[in-house]
Order: sequence, then structure tokens, then C-alpha cells
Amino acid sequence: MFWLNLPLGALALIAAAVTVPDHRTQRHRSLDAVSAALSVVGIAAIIVPLQAGSELDWPVGISLFAVGCTTIGYFLVRQRHPDALIPLELLRSANWSSAAAGTFAVSAVVTGVPVLVMLVTQQSLALSAGISSLFLLPVGIASIVVQPVVGRLLRKTAPRLVGSVALLLLTFAIILLSAAVWALDPAWIIGALVLVGVSAAGVWSPMSMLAMQGIDDERRSAGSAGYNLARQLGAAVAGAGAAVLLSWQVSVRLPADALGRIESGSADLAARAGYAAAIAVPLAIIAVLPLTAAMTLMLSGRARPDRLPPTR
Repeated sequence: MFWLNLPLGALALIAAAVTVPDHRTQRHRSLDAVSAALSVVGIAAIIVPLQAGSELDWPVGISLFAVGCTTIGYFLVRQRHPDALIPLELLRSANWSSAAAGTFAVSAVVTGVPVLVMLVTQQSLALSAGISSLFLLPVGIASIVVQPVVGRLLRKTAPRLVGSVALLLLTFAIILLSAAVWALDPAWIIGALVLVGVSAAGVWSPMSMLAMQGIDDERRSAGSAGYNLARQLGAAVAGAGAAVLLSWQVSVRLPADALGRIESGSADLAARAGYAAAIAVPLAIIAVLPLTAAMTLMLSGRARPDRLPPTR
């Protein structure tokens, strides 16, 4: 996977250098290296105990989480100076805030859902890793097919409306996927994943367009950085949160030795069904994210078109 992503990343860098216009501002901005370091340390200290909570002693995990929250708090305090990494004034923009919420939600979905689907197909349906990976192929194909349609739709439709409808559709798709996983129905799982791909494709472009509306040139780079940070946070939180929720459900629904029998391939149908139910619950909880983002988009649409005051 690394060698596949490496040439794609190189092509993206070359394309950006050639096609992205140069928007230099009059005022020179220095990089806030301290804030950058604080964000890395803070996010890592929060995510690690969530992902590896069962492997860490409780005092260590709680201490790391507390350090992470404190570090992020100090990071936010530092964002009040003129050269802030992510100016807090961006939060005053209804467009930017709602778009960041939307990209956080869809990033969490496209990161957390494939992990859970791979687990249920391998452990509950007893499929090989190669066959299980084919379940995710419809997501990518559906997104590729739908993206041009979304692009044409955005020429005559407000991005807020397109994004809101897509997020509501994504919510329905995940609930349908949760029910299909609970029933262990491969056909319905594939159908729900197609719908996930279609709806996710309807979120990315509208959210990026909406985020930059009303952002002046002085804040454009910071706005883009903050928007992409929300996307990365969504992916990180989804991975950690899905692991925590799955561990909780497995401990509630399965006997102590059932997980070992499932992983070794010697479990009975009841144990495999219990594991599928343990995965269906985190999927249903994940559906709350796009639903909340859709409500945020629709409610923020009542605000007047926002434009931030000029920088000093």
C-alpha cells in the first residue's frame, strides 16, 4: 500500500505546483512551530490511550488523556496571536465551522466503517482477507461514478444543500449497513456500502467549497489547514473510537473465550452472530456523526452569509 500511495502522492504534488495559483499576501506570516508541536503531542496523547486502552494501565491511560486535553487547551489559548496556526476567528464563520463538522463526520465514516466491515466479513462470515477486501470495492467505484455528477450539480445548487442531503443519505446508509451486519446478510452489506460510497462522494466537494466561502486571502491558508485538520481528526477519532466501542460490545455480548475461538476459526454460528452484533452497534453509533453534521449544516444555513472582519 505504501508503494502504491508514494507515486500517487508525488503526482499530486506535481499537479498542485502546476495548477494551484500563487496567492501571496502582503503581510509575511511566520510558522508557529510551538503550536504545531502542541497539536501533534496533544492529539497523540488523546488517541493513544483510546486505541491502546486495554494494553495500558489505567493510571497511565488516564494520565496520557489528561496531558492531551491540557495540551490541546494550551494550543487553543495560543491561537489568539496574529500568526496563529489556526485562528479562532474561523470558528465565527458559520460556513467554515459547519463545513469542518461535515468533513470530520465523513472522514470518520470512511475510516471507521471499512475496518468494522473487514472484521465482520473475516470473523463472522469466515471469508479470507482477499475476499473481504472486495466488499469495499463498491465504495470506491460508486464514489468515482458519482463525483462528476456532484461537480455538475454544484454549478447550479448551493453546496450547503448538496452536502446536507448527502450527509442525511450517509446516515441512512450506515444505519442500513448496521442492520445488514446484524443480520449477517452479504448482499445487503454490499448494497449498503454502495450507498455509503454514493453519499460520501456528495460531501467532499461541497464541504471544501463551503469552507472557503467568506475567507479572505490573509486567512485562506489557515482556513485550509484547519479544514484538513478536521478531516484528519475525524479519521483518527474514528479509528480509536471504533476500537473502544467494539471492545466494549465484545465484552458484553461474548464469553471470555469466544473471541479466541472466532479468530482461530473454531467458533460456532452463535458466537459468530454475537460478534456481528458487537460490530453492528458501533456502526449505528457512528451514524450519529453525519446526522449531527447534517443538522449543523442546515441550522447554520439560517445565518446571514458570513465574511470575517479584515486582519489587522
